[in-house]
Amino acid sequence: MFVYRGGVIQLVGKGCLIYFMYLLLIYNLAKHFPHTIVVVDEGSSITFFGKFVSFLLIWRLNQCYHRYEIGNHATSSLFSALHNLAGISCTYIAGGMENPYEGFLNPDIPPDIDASKLRGLVAACARVNILRLTVALAIAFKFHCSVAENAANRNPFTRTSAFNLFFDLIRLKGLLYENEFALVQKVSGLRQLDEYDDATKIMVDFTHFHNSDVVQDNRSTSSSTATNVGASRNDISGHAACALPVALLQIMRGMLMQPMSQKWGYPERVINLLEAHISTVSNCFEQLDRLITIPLPLAYLQHCKILFLIFVGIYPLTINTLHGVWANVFSPCCLFMALLGFEVLADEMENPIGDDTIDLNVMRMIHELEGRCCEIFDICELRRATLFKDLTSPLQDMGMDVISREHRRKDDIAVAGDFSYHFTWLPLPVHIMAYCADKEHGVGNEFLEASGLQAPASGFCRCCNCPCTCCDKVENQRKFNEEVVQKMAAKYHLVTQFFSLRRKADAIRSECRSQFECFLGNTSVQREEASREAHYMAMPTSAQSSPRSSIPPNPF
Repeated sequence: MFVYRGGVIQLVGKGCLIYFMYLLLIYNLAKHFPHTIVVVDEGSSITFFGKFVSFLLIWRLNQCYHRYEIGNHATSSLFSALHNLAGISCTYIAGGMENPYEGFLNPDIPPDIDASKLRGLVAACARVNILRLTVALAIAFKFHCSVAENAANRNPFTRTSAFNLFFDLIRLKGLLYENEFALVQKVSGLRQLDEYDDATKIMVDFTHFHNSDVVQDNRSTSSSTATNVGASRNDISGHAACALPVALLQIMRGMLMQPMSQKWGYPERVINLLEAHISTVSNCFEQLDRLITIPLPLAYLQHCKILFLIFVGIYPLTINTLHGVWANVFSPCCLFMALLGFEVLADEMENPIGDDTIDLNVMRMIHELEGRCCEIFDICELRRATLFKDLTSPLQDMGMDVISREHRRKDDIAVAGDFSYHFTWLPLPVHIMAYCADKEHGVGNEFLEASGLQAPASGFCRCCNCPCTCCDKVENQRKFNEEVVQKMAAKYHLVTQFFSLRRKADAIRSECRSQFECFLGNTSVQREEASREAHYMAMPTSAQSSPRSSIPPNPF
């Protein structure tokens, strides 16, 4: 009930403290006036005004809560549709497997083993493409929401947001092939502004967002405010803007068309089922995009906030000082806390897709989708033969002879390999894990400090209790860091892995290492050499370090 992290106390605490000091000041000053009431309100107009403001804030809170529920429902429907899309398409692809009852109906007809294996390989290829595009769609949705929120509010991208954006592109690069990622690069809108000498800015440029935003480096005084470069999409790339999920959804449609009417695929009518889920994904994405890019009218927000400030400023002046401290200080402070709670909760729930504590955890949703895709592939490829064999158990119970079917089992051998044959799990970079720890539990800085990637607030090293600049136990500190990362990840049940195509695993490791070393260059100034050794989890030490800069390296 009294949890600070993620609760309303965190949101209203600072404002209530300031207002409490204001009430004390007003009360002490009013006692020196000859009149006990500073502002006389004989007609109780302030009381009526307070009721009006209360209802106005409640109405706004209801509207924002409705938007929050819409976003929650749309996000859940989107990920549910992606899961159903992957499950239905992968299951309905026939591959090289025959009907489990065929051996009983036609026991004397030998199967074509080579043709079955070939169909199985093509079907496995189709399943791999469907699953990787499914996860890529989810990542593209997260990327687009991050860009849309900042662009719609005309806010600069913070350094943490920039790292997350580039990491999303790294994940997409690990799931898409070269030509597909070239399209992603073209429509993502992420640009590094090389003409800036300090190299601390990137630009996300979309025509349909009507503005150009650059990253704000929180450490740099020269970039403390956002800079509008005044360039349009057509000025830079010469093509119209397109949301990233929309482009990937078209690639997915083309992929789902390939198995249609094929012997190894599925009948044409299955497309009707798949198109229904594709439409759900598209509609949910459009709904969420409008929810983010079209906030409540500014005039309405100003009206609510100005009236709220006027009321809380005048109301203490209408109270008789003879009524004591409770009526003049504590009671108005409680009223202010209630009204401020309506206001800040409305602000928090207006957009449910973001990095705030109350916002939806899209990173974990993507990880759960990855786990489901892993199981879908293994069931459709490795376990399908045994599951099909179990379907004939009722026939065996009825006395049917199964000996004639033994020669048909050769085509049940999985020739495409398991999930790990095509995909591989990679550990998240530590700074991304710290972001997840901060969003879910509010321990991001503690996570970095405990792992040795950020100087502790006390200025002393955790391993030897000495100033961070004098610790020279580099190798021991590196081992200590990795152990702490694993322990803290297990303690808080954090997302620690993501999957990539196996053929791209080495390149993605290199990209993650480069981004992680860039992160270390800005957070471990006191212990630069030790931080170089406390590298990205499980990354090969032979990888070359990339030049450090104030922004993540461009993955393309």
